[in-house]
Amino acid sequence: MRFKEAIFDGEEVSPYICMNQHETHKSEISEIVGDTYSVDSPEEADEREDTLYIYEHEPFEKYVFKILDVSGKMMHIRIDGTAITDGYSEPYQTADFSGDFMLRYK
Repeated sequence: MRFKEAIFDGEEVSPYICMNQHETHKSEISEIVGDTYSVDSPEEADEREDTLYIYEHEPFEKYVFKILDVSGKMMHIRIDGTAITDGYSEPYQTADFSGDFMLRYK
């Protein structure tokens, strides 16, 4: 998921989310409507290789991802969470985020 270019911390950035698959154990795409998937720690996000890219790839601190609807080849999702924006600072810096998206699936 790529976001529009914007100003973050005084710099122009073009962030994007890289989120790998969550195992659903479902055989039909329509069966996932209403399902929620989450990550509860930076270690879990790092293990899954789920990242937010602003200046470089950083794991999420946490997120909740919900499938709201599926129509045709489009999926309506909602995501809310906290991303690590600077993993080198002590303590690391975070920012809350949320999004409501329509995504094409294969």
